[in-house]
Amino acid sequence: MLSVIKSRAKKAIHLDVIEGNDSAGKLYRKNGFALVKQTELFYDDIGEKGAELYEWVSPKKAVETSRLYLRRLNEHDAMRIYETWANDPEVTRYLTWDAHESVDVTKKILAEWMRAYEDEKCHRYGICLKETDGLIGMIDVIGYEDEVPVIGYVLGRRYWGKGYMTEAFKGFSDYLLEEGFPEIRIKAEEQNLASNRVIMKCGFDFVGKKTMPVKGRDVIINKYRRKA
Repeated sequence: MLSVIKSRAKKAIHLDVIEGNDSAGKLYRKNGFALVKQTELFYDDIGEKGAELYEWVSPKKAVETSRLYLRRLNEHDAMRIYETWANDPEVTRYLTWDAHESVDVTKKILAEWMRAYEDEKCHRYGICLKETDGLIGMIDVIGYEDEVPVIGYVLGRRYWGKGYMTEAFKGFSDYLLEEGFPEIRIKAEEQNLASNRVIMKCGFDFVGKKTMPVKGRDVIINKYRRKA
């Protein structure tokens, strides 16, 4: 039944379950629903009870490109995130965080990311291959500067050099501008030549550079922006 409902959904499905109904919650999670909030709800037959709110977002209605689609992350993604990019020092070399030492670290951080979905300003998506539905990376708004979103992204090393990041970044950038943001920004370490090339390919303009400390060393950061 849930698969039928999902196939007919235009954008998202929201379901609630009384807190403690573990079988229903397990069924929702198995079908790709993410727990987004715990709250109190009033039910006509039993009154006010603790409840868990679940959400499923149609991947085709998030961002879709020729080979990829973007979807929200869920708790079942932890091992895939860990094995595909989070445990790889070469992937995290130019990121602000270090490679995860264990999947438990990934699970803890993923739980924080999922709680952040309660904020309507949260734009964080997994990058998935259409062909396999495999999760290969992540792209998100890592913060705001004067209400202007700043983008960050990461891609598993085995998927480098295939144009996936350019495709995902272009699609995500178009999506944000279509959502009404007049400008979007991104930063990249100057030595990260591949990332700088991706940014330039996607129509971003170089606006300057600055030196800042990252992981205990001073690095030159290039700043880019794209306007609607």
